[in-house]
Amino acid sequence: MTDTVTDIVKRTGCRLIHLISGDRMTVPLLVFKRAPLKVGQAVDPEVYRAGTKPMEAGLALEQAGRMLISRDHTQGEIRKKLIEVGYSEPAVKQTMEKLVQARLVDDRRYVTNYVNMKIKRVGVGRIHRELTLKGIPAEDIAEALEKTDNSAQLDSAVKHAKKALSKRTKEPRHQAQLAYAALARRGYSPDVIRRALDLARDSLLEQETDGFSG
Repeated sequence: MTDTVTDIVKRTGCRLIHLISGDRMTVPLLVFKRAPLKVGQAVDPEVYRAGTKPMEAGLALEQAGRMLISRDHTQGEIRKKLIEVGYSEPAVKQTMEKLVQARLVDDRRYVTNYVNMKIKRVGVGRIHRELTLKGIPAEDIAEALEKTDNSAQLDSAVKHAKKALSKRTKEPRHQAQLAYAALARRGYSPDVIRRALDLARDSLLEQETDGFSG
């Protein structure tokens, strides 16, 4: 059924087409550039979609390639982005198959690199949450985290604990509670937090003793 374009709203990676009927179409920017629409133009949404369908797969692959230039992405991230900007499910599925076959997208590789990068900065709890949000299956996350360096995790927790405990306060117990909460927010497990706080206290005490004796 013929409709009329009443407004074209710019969105990152796409154009939102408002129609006089009240309906809307989300058109990928790369598709829109090949098949532009104008305000006031008569258009049959079904005919328009049918006409742009043959070019979708190639342009979806091009857009995914642009995403991968800046950094590595998970399958879930790319799939979500392509759907958000208006590509059809068949085009997205075909694009993902090509990317995986070419090993341009590899979730296992992504997880391994991500864990190695993060393990010295935050706890495994946060890493698990972040990877889950990126669409990584729970079993792949668990497998990668099982191979982590526990000593590196504890060392990073001790560093954060020392920073939290080194601030002067008249209420040591309250300070310890705040330190515990800060480490928990970073995703460290209760066991790691307790060990880190104990080691941090010992280290700070040694520094104070050395300073006093010197």
